[in-house]
Amino acid sequence: MESSADNQFMITSTTTANQGLQDLLNLSSSYEASSSWPSPSADASSSFLTPNETKHAIFYHIIDHVFGIQGSNNNHSYSYSRWNQNITRGPPHSFPLILGSEEATPLSWRRIGWTLEDSCIVLFAALVLFLLRFALNKSSLKNFLCQYLSASSLARLKTSANPETFMKKLQQRVMENVWFSLYYSASAIFGIIILYDAPWFWDLSHLVMGYPEEQTGYEISSFARLYLLLGAAFYFQALFSLLFIDERMKDFVEMLIHHIVTIVLIVWCVISYYHRIGTLVLLLHDVVDVFLYIAKTLNHLKFERTCETVFVGFVLSFFVLRLIYLPYLIIHSLFYTFNSWDYPQRYYVFRYVTNVHDYFEISSYGACCLKYCVSSFWSLIALLVVLVLLHIFWFSLVTKMIVNIVSGKGKQDIRENDD
Repeated sequence: MESSADNQFMITSTTTANQGLQDLLNLSSSYEASSSWPSPSADASSSFLTPNETKHAIFYHIIDHVFGIQGSNNNHSYSYSRWNQNITRGPPHSFPLILGSEEATPLSWRRIGWTLEDSCIVLFAALVLFLLRFALNKSSLKNFLCQYLSASSLARLKTSANPETFMKKLQQRVMENVWFSLYYSASAIFGIIILYDAPWFWDLSHLVMGYPEEQTGYEISSFARLYLLLGAAFYFQALFSLLFIDERMKDFVEMLIHHIVTIVLIVWCVISYYHRIGTLVLLLHDVVDVFLYIAKTLNHLKFERTCETVFVGFVLSFFVLRLIYLPYLIIHSLFYTFNSWDYPQRYYVFRYVTNVHDYFEISSYGACCLKYCVSSFWSLIALLVVLVLLHIFWFSLVTKMIVNIVSGKGKQDIRENDD
């Protein structure tokens, strides 16, 4: 490579990561190996790109290649010249991902998506849902449905050591499944109606398009926000029922983790304006649960053929939506479609900032408390990964049920604790 004071190259944000990295490597090798460069002027020597800064720039572009072809900070140009013209010492984001360096929080985006009104809606809706479930359990529907108990349920009732206690437990299970069937059916229909015309329902690139400035939670439909708030209210009352009312199943701990993670995920999506991703994830879970709880209800009643059909629909929907589509949503939509998306939260997990105004605030650096910020982006990824792991665990139970059915051992819910 020939050395000349007039020979300059520019690395800009429109240059691909591979080309920019190659140019930097050429510059570094030329700087270290060539002794024929004219000496820079005294005024410029203080700002010349040093070997250490060159290595940092190379490192940044390596990260760029991993996280996006357009560069990790495509709002700023990487403009390097040999003689101190237009020098920029790397992007304002720090690596590695685990801990970012001290940095001022941008003033352009300080907002918190969660309001006092949202809290009131969630608490009020949770109370209403709890009262509706209580009224359903006290209705005459319980005695009516128990007239249609399946042969397997009656056989277990006869062989029970305490038939009266077992009958009450059986009635509670039936009504619990009826309640979940009704809620998830209504919630799934509501979600489909809301999201059918939403652009991100059909094109996953819209999950992040225009984020964060153009996504406020109100830009398309207020019902999308309401859908998330009602989901948070339902799982809040479900968590209360799980702890103090419902029968303890064998997967109690996993269900407890699921409810807590779901509540945190929904609230986090509203706070950080990830409502597009949140509504999509909530809907795909609602659809699967419709099949699940209808099948569980029919399993206790005299509708075994219908139960088998619905169970097949549950297995297929569970596998496709929770074990294929949800990981695809995480891997593809939350990584590959972000190639041209410049957003500070992508490049770290934790960061200390210097100019946080409040004890707690949401900015483009994430959720900040006492100047320590956690990335909303990576928090979202972590919560979704926890859900996927729980789904893998539950699908292993579903697989055991399928093996029991094929081997003729019956189709009892293996999560249940019987006398």
